[in-house]
Amino acid sequence: MLISLIVPIHNEQDGLARFWQAVSTTLEQSGYAFEVVMVDDGSTDESWQLISELTSAGQSSIDVTAIRLSRNSVRRPLFWPAYAGLAAAQPSLLMPTCNTRRS
Repeated sequence: MLISLIVPIHNEQDGLARFWQAVSTTLEQSGYAFEVVMVDDGSTDESWQLISELTSAGQSSIDVTAIRLSRNSVRRPLFWPAYAGLAAAQPSLLMPTCNTRRS
């Protein structure tokens, strides 16, 4: 069984490394097969660069997909990056997440 964790991200550079450390450690110790889909929703900070560094090959035994949505002048609904993550995922069981700080 493959469990997919969809992670929408928008301007999260300050907490992203801590988040990834906690998630990757927990998932690796769980004994389950996981994939993580990180979706950058047009961040204007260094989130995309951090995602690229944190998810580069060899950094983790977890299968990671990083998606970068283009930034435009119209803000997309909160569920838009989750849909992009769902389209990229191949789950048996899906675990969407939500950033509660986003306005």
